Amino acid sequence: MNTIPFRPMRPGVTLSGIDQAADIVGWLWQPKYDDERAVITPDGRVWTRFGKPFSPRKLPPNLTKHPGETLDVLLIGFRTGEKPRRWLIVDRPDRPGPYWQRMLNLPAAMVPPGRSTAKEAWELARSIPGTEGIVGRRVLAPYCQGDSSDMVKIKWRKNI
Repeated sequence: MNTIPFRPMRPGVTLSGIDQAADIVGWLWQPKYDDERAVITPDGRVWTRFGKPFSPRKLPPNLTKHPGETLDVLLIGFRTGEKPRRWLIVDRPDRPGPYWQRMLNLPAAMVPPGRSTAKEAWELARSIPGTEGIVGRRVLAPYCQGDSSDMVKIKWRKNI
């Protein structure tokens, strides 16, 4: 197989500022890293979000050490031109149910930190190097491929 048969879930909405998210409830808000998305398939192969295989020399250590299920991951530091040093799991597409249920039983160090309000996540993300804003996910949403209205992003303004 030369491509993966699906596309990772991505923010289908971009908000222009934190004030637009003030009244959104029932969502988990997380830092948006300046990262590269990847998909790990059950056989341990790693694919780009466009369905092309990643070169093993471009991957962080231990990335394929989670066999047996599909993982949607962030490669932190990939866009800086150096080999990514770490990776985080952002979803488990093969698992049924809402987002919160798909993410159960993962070690905290393996997932981006989350907050229940966009404002709290905004403040947290501002303190983490390598972030470019925040991402919100509706916690009751099922996994869907591609752009989804159950995910939003808010990026820093250039002058912040």
